[in-house]
Amino acid sequence: MGDREQASLARVGTVLEGGLRPTRLIAVGDLGAVYAADGHATGSVAVKIIHPELRAEPGELWALRAAEEVGHPRAVAPLEITGRA
Repeated sequence: MGDREQASLARVGTVLEGGLRPTRLIAVGDLGAVYAADGHATGSVAVKIIHPELRAEPGELWALRAAEEVGHPRAVAPLEITGRA
């Protein structure tokens, strides 16, 4: 298991900003990690946390914001975008 996977797995069970709690690591990719999480007003949600070393890169944030506007049947709209994990 690589460093990114270990760091991502360590977030399971912690409480994030806004009260979200990752309950299961779904996947780790080049941009970040995706979790199943509880604690949102709408119930269970998926949370993507950008890898820390990429958060200061304006291009990566742009990619996330652009993904917000895709409008593809298999894409989901974000409930919110926050600056802290």
